[in-house]
Amino acid sequence: MSNALVTVIVVPIRLVGDELSVWVERGSEGTAALPRAPLGAQEDEGRAVARLVRDLPFAGEVKRFASCGTASAPDRVKATREVALVSWAAVRPSPARTGEVSDHGGDWHSLRSLPPFVDDHGSILVMALEHLQREILHDPVTRRLLPRHLLRSAADSFGPNSRVAEQAPILFTLLPDPFPLSAIRRFYESLTRAPIDRGNFRRKLVELRPTGVVKELPLFQRGVRHRAAQLFTFDPHAWERWTRGELNGNGVHES
Repeated sequence: MSNALVTVIVVPIRLVGDELSVWVERGSEGTAALPRAPLGAQEDEGRAVARLVRDLPFAGEVKRFASCGTASAPDRVKATREVALVSWAAVRPSPARTGEVSDHGGDWHSLRSLPPFVDDHGSILVMALEHLQREILHDPVTRRLLPRHLLRSAADSFGPNSRVAEQAPILFTLLPDPFPLSAIRRFYESLTRAPIDRGNFRRKLVELRPTGVVKELPLFQRGVRHRAAQLFTFDPHAWERWTRGELNGNGVHES
């Protein structure tokens, strides 16, 4: 183990259209590879991941990243002993399209249509996605909005006495800003790969709106063929008030 090479691997995830997609780089013999870099002699994992993220062509759109596991099987890389420290990165959407190879030697691929991966990068992608999904499914907003069968456990109420996330929900780092309310439902459908009843979901969104976490804007969609929908944004100040217990579930100040 002392002679093992230690690398960091980042799994960048973003919405492209309505599809959750992953950024991959060109590997050998027609395969794809996740972004990776060796761990520097004077670096810890966090600094190495931050360095790797800064080198990505969309670095300015990476809104959060987090460590999610280790890949350490002895035979995971041919002809060498390599241990990988794995992180995911949540990337704000842009007009990019899946399958378009950029000048940076990589492209975005929908999770529904992935290329063959080098070594164990396919398994590493699954590890990162499962960790990201758990984080999202356990955040208080998601547990308020999704039906129980998609949460895989009884939904928690969210109020001053419930466990809350220390950071803002990852959901809002992966959505465009601003966004129509329908974008939230489509995001969850892409995440869970399951249809969500529109009527029930909209009712839950209406119940959430008095908290101010999802803030309506005097703006509407432009350039769409259907009726333009009103746009919304995430309000971090309302989120902080809610998580501190200053607002109850109906957006009313607690005494």
